[in-house]
Amino acid sequence: MASRKLSGRQMMELFYTEVERSPPVDGAEEEADLPTIFRCKCGKTRAQRLRHGYTNLVQHILVKHADWVAAATREAHPSPVPAMANTPSSAVQKRSGYLSWDDYFMSVAFLSAMRSKDPSTQVGACIVNPERKIVGIGYNGFPNGCGDDDLPWARESETNSPLDTKYPYVCHAEMNAILNKNSTDVKGCTIYVALFPCNECAKLIIQSGISRVVYCSDKYNQDWKFAASRRLLDMAGVQYMQHQLQLSKVVIDFTSVM
Repeated sequence: MASRKLSGRQMMELFYTEVERSPPVDGAEEEADLPTIFRCKCGKTRAQRLRHGYTNLVQHILVKHADWVAAATREAHPSPVPAMANTPSSAVQKRSGYLSWDDYFMSVAFLSAMRSKDPSTQVGACIVNPERKIVGIGYNGFPNGCGDDDLPWARESETNSPLDTKYPYVCHAEMNAILNKNSTDVKGCTIYVALFPCNECAKLIIQSGISRVVYCSDKYNQDWKFAASRRLLDMAGVQYMQHQLQLSKVVIDFTSVM
């Protein structure tokens, strides 16, 4: 009986069916119930295959008919063709939807904040020089050598003692970014930060020579610390501006390059 014409997908389905069905039994019986396509390809009894070192139908097909299996696999599971594979090079345009510089640097600040162990507030900062190179990154946390499990993270004290809160101990993101700089200085740089700087961070920003502050949120503007910060920044001529969002969120998908 002539072999029926099967597609690659059908051949692979039959192949995997026989992988599960083929019993590891010795003997010279013919594969009477084997689909025609496999009988034609194999052409051996089980005893003949055993004499040739094949322990089962699967090994025989994989070894002796590797090209056929590969072709069937390609037909059954074709590789996706890149969307631009057949596009003339002259028609290829740059990708749209990429990050603006401000969104990019603010995203770095927010990503840095994810390193913070503060349970209530995570803030990151990113310092950028006039050539748009990142020269400093930081996030809020306790000083080096001070255990994260040994100092309090609370915002309020049950004993009304400030020593039982995080505030006397924590280093703000702006401070860490300035101290972590990888350049000689940060004069003329811009600092991107999630929250408007407090008065203590404003002092550091001014003294370090940073000339511009880009912040995302000013939700504590009624607090005296931030009123003092504005007064200091204004007197020192440091510009500050709220980040104008072009994107509401940035998703990092590690699997996109897998």
